[in-house]
Amino acid sequence: MYAASKDGERLLVHFIFDFALYHYAQSGSDWDTHSIYLGEAVFIKGKLVSKSVSSARELTVQEQQGSTDWYAPEPAMREIREQACAKLASR
Repeated sequence: MYAASKDGERLLVHFIFDFALYHYAQSGSDWDTHSIYLGEAVFIKGKLVSKSVSSARELTVQEQQGSTDWYAPEPAMREIREQACAKLASR
């Protein structure tokens, strides 16, 4: 979760999640895919009443760019989170 707001019984939660998938190729040309998603969920009296999820970014790290073992997903997550927070603040 990166932000939440409450209006009476209604709670709006903004969240971010990601996953990294390592693709092992028999040829030795391995790569990683890092997918980042943003979502919103609305709860009323503690019950989930609506949700939405959208793709924020998908990054591919090719073996030719260097060993996929060095890729750290945190900087990409931090950038997307900062952009999403800035967008919320401008509303």
